[in-house]
Amino acid sequence: MGLEDQYIQPFDTLDEDDRSKRWEEWIANFDRFIFIKGVKEDNLKINYLLFLGGNGVDKVYQPVKDETDTYDVVKGKLTDQFKSKFSSKIHVLQFRELYQFKGELFENFVTRLKEKAKKCSFADEDNEILVQILHKCTSQKLKRKVLESEKELKLDEIIKAGKLEESVTVQLQEFDKISDTEK
Repeated sequence: MGLEDQYIQPFDTLDEDDRSKRWEEWIANFDRFIFIKGVKEDNLKINYLLFLGGNGVDKVYQPVKDETDTYDVVKGKLTDQFKSKFSSKIHVLQFRELYQFKGELFENFVTRLKEKAKKCSFADEDNEILVQILHKCTSQKLKRKVLESEKELKLDEIIKAGKLEESVTVQLQEFDKISDTEK
């Protein structure tokens, strides 16, 4: 095996989280690998796939295996097996349940929202995140700012305002601590 073989990590079949998307990314990377290696024979492609994919991929393939399978058929069978059994509706429900934890940094809350929103297939992801921030962030000042705004604020403007408000709050708390110790 060459040095390039070390860049293909086995596919984690046990991690249910976004497995379908991870498989699409993994198999696209693998297809680039076999192209670069110049592998043309289906049997060799299949063996590379099952070997580099790891034991989990091999175990998933064995029950649906047919001796006449071509590489494209094997890839299709594995893709079908790794399709998410998790409905996007479930992801949407989980997204709607996300809220900013007490003491959680605003930026961390936004990151969690963005990561979950990717799995929801929203038509307007930014707007959905914006609404969730408005509904579930802990800052009443930020909510007020959004509601009082005469123009429709964009997500990046709200994120910037949220970070600024949080930073100012922390600085004021530090200022209060210093003032209290001077008394």
